[in-house]
Amino acid sequence: MTLSTYGRQFVDVPAGETVTITASALVNPIVITYVGATVDGKSISSVTMSNTSCVLTDPLTQMYTTTFTLTGQYSSDLATEDEFIAINTKNYISSSEDFEQLTYQLYDQLIAEKGVKWDQIIKFYPDRSPEKTVIYTFTGGTPTTTTQKVSLIPTRQFTRLQSIMQSISPNRVVTDASGNIITPGYSSDPPGFT
Repeated sequence: MTLSTYGRQFVDVPAGETVTITASALVNPIVITYVGATVDGKSISSVTMSNTSCVLTDPLTQMYTTTFTLTGQYSSDLATEDEFIAINTKNYISSSEDFEQLTYQLYDQLIAEKGVKWDQIIKFYPDRSPEKTVIYTFTGGTPTTTTQKVSLIPTRQFTRLQSIMQSISPNRVVTDASGNIITPGYSSDPPGFT
C-alpha cells in the first residue's frame, strides 16, 4: 500500500501507509535515509517513517526497493499559522505601560509555559487553512520527497482553549448579552469530534 491521498489531524495513521524508494547499488551505495517531515517549511515530529524492508528487485542493475512505513498521529504542529498571544500579569512593564506579552505558534509550547511564563490568553488567531501538505524527505533514492495532504479539524483548538480558560478561572460563568448563562459551543463541530 502507499500513502493515502488524505490524512486526518488527531487520528492515528492507518496501518499500511507506506512509501517505496528505489536506488541502484551500481550508482551509489544503498543507504536510503528518512530525513523528516515538514509543513510550510517547518518540521513536524508527530509522525515518523521507519525503514521496514529493503529488497533486491533487479539483480542485473542492482536495483533495491526500500519501504518506509508511516506511523504516529498528525498533531497540532500541522497548524503552522496558529498564533496565541498571552500575557504575564505578574510582570508589568512601566516603559510600555502594559503587561509582558508572549507570542506562541505551537499549542504544546503554550501549554508547557502556562503558569510559568504567562497566566492569561488575550488573543488567538487560528490557522485558516482547511488542509496542509506534508512533505516527507529522503536521501539516497528516487523519489527524494513524497507528499500527503492532511485535513485540519476545524475545532482543533476550541475545546483546548475552553479547558485553558477553565483552568485559569475555575468558577467562570459565561453569559450572553441578556445575562443568561450559556455553554460556549462551536457551531461547526464535525461529527465525532469534541
